Amino acid sequence: MRHKSATMSLTDAEIADMRVADLRKELSSRDLGLKGIKKTLAARLRAAVKAEAEESVEAEVAEVAEEEVAEEAEVAAEEAEVAEVAEEEAEVAEEAEVAAEVTEEAEVAAEVTEEAEVAMEVTEEAEVAAVVEPVAPPSYVAQDAILLKLDAKDESELTTIEKDILAARERNEKFGVEKGEGEKTAFQISDDLRKKMRAQRFGPITTPAQSGRKRSAAPRAEDEGAKKAKISTDVVVDDAEQTKRNARNERFSGQPGESVASDEATGQPEVATEETEATEETEATATEVAEE
Repeated sequence: MRHKSATMSLTDAEIADMRVADLRKELSSRDLGLKGIKKTLAARLRAAVKAEAEESVEAEVAEVAEEEVAEEAEVAAEEAEVAEVAEEEAEVAEEAEVAAEVTEEAEVAAEVTEEAEVAMEVTEEAEVAAVVEPVAPPSYVAQDAILLKLDAKDESELTTIEKDILAARERNEKFGVEKGEGEKTAFQISDDLRKKMRAQRFGPITTPAQSGRKRSAAPRAEDEGAKKAKISTDVVVDDAEQTKRNARNERFSGQPGESVASDEATGQPEVATEETEATEETEATATEVAEE
């Protein structure tokens, strides 16, 4: 092992001033030969010091180069990590966008289903009113006709609703859900847009909820007591008790929710409650509908 620390401070002048013993000591620490005169020993030591200096410079250069390579590798790793994070964020954003489009398509499908239910209710109401409704073309045929009509128009002639329909079709073509083998779900005009189109052409639509069907009257609070006043016809009473009941019925007849009638089988009075009134009203309503 060479004595590097000792040689770093040696100069040619210092070596020339050294004694033979000092020269041999320095050479010995470097595992070099010790034979020869002072001039030979000094030359040998100068060569060793020069070689050590060159090795030291090369070592420092190599160390600096290694540090630079390590720094560059670290920077490259950081850049790769940043790029990977950015790519992951982009994928997450794209997935969120696709999920939003799928949700929107689901909402459109729900609106179409709701429209179908409304149409069914309207049809039922028309049948009850004996209104003959012309057979409408299939929904996809009607929709194709609408889209062809809109495509034939100039952009300046389109209304806001018609522009919304064309924009929805373009969005479906771009982000529509694939059914398989690259084929996407067919575009359907949403229920909301269909309603707006009909309102624009024909005015507000009357739904079945607005029809004039007769509804049963709500129970009256003052008639609650009448339910408890119903007299069972299964109990047999004597003549005295029957006389008392007849007198009481004659006295309180005409009260709300109560009327007096005689049961032909038992001869005992019947009390008409709100339940019987509601039944009679329901039967009358059914008769009116049948007559219509």
